[in-house]
Amino acid sequence: MDISKLPSNTSDQGGRIIFCTRLWNPDNSNCEREKERRRIQNKFRISTCKILKSHFSNVITGIYPDTFSEKQCPELLLTKKEIAKKVYFQRLKNSNIGIADDGLLNTPGWKIGEYSLFGLAIISTPITVVTNDFLTNENYYSLSSRTAFDEVPDMIRLLQTNKAYLDMGMINLEWSRKKLHPQNYLSNLIPNEALY
Repeated sequence: MDISKLPSNTSDQGGRIIFCTRLWNPDNSNCEREKERRRIQNKFRISTCKILKSHFSNVITGIYPDTFSEKQCPELLLTKKEIAKKVYFQRLKNSNIGIADDGLLNTPGWKIGEYSLFGLAIISTPITVVTNDFLTNENYYSLSSRTAFDEVPDMIRLLQTNKAYLDMGMINLEWSRKKLHPQNYLSNLIPNEALY
């Protein structure tokens, strides 16, 4: 990624929402807990795409096309063109609100990083691991559970009220500069005393 092309401020895209995601086949894991986690994750992702499509017109949403997803939700698949990195980054740039959920093994998914780097407001399933200085109701709105896709529309409307998504987007852009920008990311990993 050419970091010089990342936005330096937020711009109003009319509150456009983005949630482009993928499914994970539960059968590709030998662990029963992981199989169940993937089932819950997939249900959230499919249901969230459907609810976004039914409630909002200013939305970019869909599922990464692969063999498993083709069987689960053929009506939600993104095209090969839509999943191209350049197209996706342009879509991030032209959005204001990003929906995120847990990544693999209950980590915050990389969507948090992508959305922050592009200055988006964020709605996420509960973040259960320490993410330094990334705060509920400041950097993101938290759904009540990993299955609470039905809460997404109300949270979007809350962010769209008085364009609150712009304020949260700026907070996230600043957070990403401090925590994710390559020169700061590495220095955050290494304790200060180790640098001298």
